[in-house]
Amino acid sequence: MDSPVLQVLIGLGMVLVIVLLSLEIHGWATGARLVNRKQKVLRATSAAFILMILAMILIGDGPARAYHPLAAVGWWFLAFSLAVAVLLMALADMKQVALRFAEERKQSFGELSGRRELSDDE
Repeated sequence: MDSPVLQVLIGLGMVLVIVLLSLEIHGWATGARLVNRKQKVLRATSAAFILMILAMILIGDGPARAYHPLAAVGWWFLAFSLAVAVLLMALADMKQVALRFAEERKQSFGELSGRRELSDDE
């Protein structure tokens, strides 16, 4: 990669991903984030894949191209595959969030209806 500005931006993006993952892990440790194990795995894996994609962009396909021209195609196919995997993991995480929200809503409505029954009996 020839552009130093682009290299700096990608480097800052990598630092940002690491900082956000650190904050997420801190939230898990303190109990501030109510996520299940599956969400933790999805989020940590997504962050690792994003870091891999950014590193692949930063390195470029030069080493792969020097080996064989088709290796460069494989290099970018791997980067694209990682990006698709990140999108699929984000969708799976969104599904987990929606399920958790529905569960919390059901529990809240159950508590509200239970309180009404107590006030009707009095």
